[in-house]
Amino acid sequence: MAKSVLDDLLERPETKTEKARQSDSPDYKAIGEDKSKTRQIRLSLRLKDGTIHIIAYSYIMRIICTSNQFASLICTDCIVTVEGRNLEAMSEKLQDEQVRYLEEFNPAKFKPPSENEPFIQSITVEEAFSDSAGSE
Repeated sequence: MAKSVLDDLLERPETKTEKARQSDSPDYKAIGEDKSKTRQIRLSLRLKDGTIHIIAYSYIMRIICTSNQFASLICTDCIVTVEGRNLEAMSEKLQDEQVRYLEEFNPAKFKPPSENEPFIQSITVEEAFSDSAGSE
């Protein structure tokens, strides 16, 4: 028995497979470098939940990289922790204020990067001062 037009309209569309979703996804770039060599004024931290923190480079007091997988940015009002892999070039680019953004990987949004590409698994922003600090 042939399908009617109504049957075609009422039929649920097939859900995309994971592979099909990944082929539609844009490429992931963990470190957004400014190729113009212009010093950046602010650094954008893009979290996988959609939150964006924008920090002035002038507020970054210290950058500590303990390996190519871990870095901390000590700022005047917060501490930013970046964990991932292949992050060795990040510290030099941050030092020269050449990074526009750092982006946490979101598998629902991006294709997975290759093993030798920079990859940020997590970005954590902790406030340096709490509201209750110093109050009695």
